Amino acid sequence: MQRIIELEGAYNLRDLGGLETADGYEVRFGKLFRSDSLHKLTNADMTVMQGYGINTVLDLRLNQEIATTGVARLVEHGARHVQISLMTNEPVAPLASHPTRTLGELYTWMVRESPDRFVEAITLLGDIDHMPAVFHCAVGKDRTGITAALIYSILGVDREEIIRDYVITEQAMLRVMDTLSQSEVEREGKTLVHHSYVHAEDETIRTFLGWLDEEFGSPVEWLVTSGLQPRVIDDLRREMLV
Repeated sequence: MQRIIELEGAYNLRDLGGLETADGYEVRFGKLFRSDSLHKLTNADMTVMQGYGINTVLDLRLNQEIATTGVARLVEHGARHVQISLMTNEPVAPLASHPTRTLGELYTWMVRESPDRFVEAITLLGDIDHMPAVFHCAVGKDRTGITAALIYSILGVDREEIIRDYVITEQAMLRVMDTLSQSEVEREGKTLVHHSYVHAEDETIRTFLGWLDEEFGSPVEWLVTSGLQPRVIDDLRREMLV
């Protein structure tokens, strides 16, 4: 099975399947997908995506981002659109007072500000009635990357494998950022374009996950402390592991 899915109108789509867990399982293909925004899919792309039978599009963006670009084209063909914004309306607030703050530190700010939203997103993705599902933000790196890392943590994927998966996004960043820079409308709606924030680096996700370890014991323990129900963990592991 193919993890990275090549499309004309989206540049960072991949299946969460194929990674191995520390206890000998493998993440199942065809259940959960992660992506950058999906509003520019071509007709050829739509043919590809229809083969995956996507049932739900989980949109992690802000209202103003959705207003400037619209929702995923998959919705035109029957997929349900669910929005759970993972950021407040002032995502650059911590940068104004701390201009040297790293992207990994911004990730920790995001989960401190909105733990309930992450719990809500993962609860939805763990519901078999919503599968197959694709979750996405604007470039598929930050909000999407955090969500994928948390899901992989629940599934028991080795930490180094989670980090390597995050870094795969770097391959797509030049195309994604070039597309964003060509559209004044999308520049207006994009909230995380910052010269130091356009890469998917090992240290970023390592810093974030390490902070969850230090503060809560593990990413999964943080989620449970934040309200994630044990049944969601059980459901994800049952549906996603083979």
